[in-house]
Amino acid sequence: EDPAWVNCSDENDLYRYVYNGWKVEKVIKDYKGKYPRIYLSKNDKLKALNFGSRCYYLEGAELNLSKDMKDYEKQIDEYRSSLLIYAYQQQLLNQNFDTMISNQSIVDYYNQYQDEFRLNSSVFKGRYIVVNKSAPRLSSLSVWYKSNKDEDILELEDYCKQFAQEYYLADSNWQYFSLINNDLPDQIGDDVTFLRNNKSLYLEDKDFRYYIYIKDYKIKGNISPLGLEKEKIRNVLLNKNKINYLSKLEDELYQNGLALDKIKMYK
Repeated sequence: EDPAWVNCSDENDLYRYVYNGWKVEKVIKDYKGKYPRIYLSKNDKLKALNFGSRCYYLEGAELNLSKDMKDYEKQIDEYRSSLLIYAYQQQLLNQNFDTMISNQSIVDYYNQYQDEFRLNSSVFKGRYIVVNKSAPRLSSLSVWYKSNKDEDILELEDYCKQFAQEYYLADSNWQYFSLINNDLPDQIGDDVTFLRNNKSLYLEDKDFRYYIYIKDYKIKGNISPLGLEKEKIRNVLLNKNKINYLSKLEDELYQNGLALDKIKMYK
């Protein structure tokens, strides 16, 4: 058997290799009387793609389909052109497109379109700690988990690393309340009332204590905090920049074609 061969399901496999830098060296249409084989090379490596019966169906279709059915060729050509253009656009984006989105651009977009960022569920800033009821120094933990003193926060972090079953201490970040509510022994049905009326508390079941500290909160229907929307806004702005970049590039290519007399204008 020839070196390093790969069975291919369709032509997209071939396109993928060529797009990734492999060069077609030769094509054997009837390899061992079984299937077509295409040899590719890249960096002194050789790869052989084996195409199965699908290729023979394609050949039979070309010979036997009626004239009307062969109109599909136009659609195939258009599809192939679209694939090539898309691959070329992606290559240009990877090589030349600036993906940097400034924080100020994100803030400006957020301020301009705040009504688009309404919360579908409540969020909070705070801490969440689960410990076994047999863990040591629970009385100290009952002080630390709701304290904002630097020394208490250090004690809390060290304690959680040693004894907590689960913990979340990043109280400067917004988080969906449902993420901790789903873990509670008895889920809180009315999270709005709970958040409005509780600053700190712990719940218990047979084996564990669940400590909750609420530093800040926003309820469903409020404008979502910027911190939760940053990545979404960044992607929106990035996609807008991509569209503008490709549109500008298309115009430049068109103008260059006119200048080099590769495009003719008829009146």
